[in-house]
Amino acid sequence: MPADAGCVTSIAAGDQRLYVYAQTGSDDLPKSWRIRLVTGQRVLVDRPLHAGNVTSYPRVIAATDVDQDGDADWWVKVRDYTSHGAPWAGMNLFVGIDDSIAPLRYQGSPLVIDFGGISRRGNGAACLDGDLVLLQADAQNRLNTKWAISQVRFSISRARAKLVRRTRGTLVIHGYNDPDLDPYYEVRCYGTNFSVFAPRPSP
Repeated sequence: MPADAGCVTSIAAGDQRLYVYAQTGSDDLPKSWRIRLVTGQRVLVDRPLHAGNVTSYPRVIAATDVDQDGDADWWVKVRDYTSHGAPWAGMNLFVGIDDSIAPLRYQGSPLVIDFGGISRRGNGAACLDGDLVLLQADAQNRLNTKWAISQVRFSISRARAKLVRRTRGTLVIHGYNDPDLDPYYEVRCYGTNFSVFAPRPSP
């Protein structure tokens, strides 16, 4: 890593490893961020990552083959949301294309994948047959037992997302800790499930 690298996170998939790291200043605080993909000792990609601020540091979260093309795709947290102290964040998905990566884009901009949430709103995502599905749930009553839910399904071609369908419905649960609500606060992708730093917040 460069001499001024700091706040490094990384994860490996096969013979590749993805790093997110800060370029630090004389005060040892991040002044900018970069993303680096390596194979062994060979650097394949090293470029700026437009993410983070003084209170929110980007980090590598996981690697999965979302589009099932044989190349690893990389989940990178790029922002934290502050809302009632709840664990809630936004990610970009960096799609592996041969020996390179590119952020998954929708309508010309990187697609932000929110996950986590507050007691009355949850965001999650799932991988389904090579597609990416974004999930959202919003409580509709005081007891948090009736939720308006939505699912937005995208197909992925290289690093471009194409809208397949949107569906909306109602989820009725028996109590706030009902596991049927869990997918709307998590990312579930081919055996790799993760949430934001903490369990779903209590109402």
